[in-house]
Amino acid sequence: MLTLEERKAIPEIVAAECKGEYPIISHIGCISMDQAIELGKHAEKVGVDAVSSIPPFYYKFSWQEIRGYYSDIMDNVDVPMIVYNFPAFSGIDLSSRDYIRILRVKELSV
Repeated sequence: MLTLEERKAIPEIVAAECKGEYPIISHIGCISMDQAIELGKHAEKVGVDAVSSIPPFYYKFSWQEIRGYYSDIMDNVDVPMIVYNFPAFSGIDLSSRDYIRILRVKELSV
């Protein structure tokens, strides 16, 4: 429910108050990938330690679109990504295999 500017102000304030004493994770999840990337770049600029994002929600996004969403963010933001799985609100339940595929970890055969 916050505007993009309000969402940018939060990590600015937290980073200024924490002064590097505590790790900061900024949630950048949006339906708009461009806005998520903008929030991620801003969070990186103000000094957060990681960003997190829930999968894009509301519309029925395909698996490829969800994977592309995370991939595009990780290609444009140079802090660690935390994939936030909250199926009750996103409507998507990510499995361990999904995490591996999103985060581009080489899959192991079991």
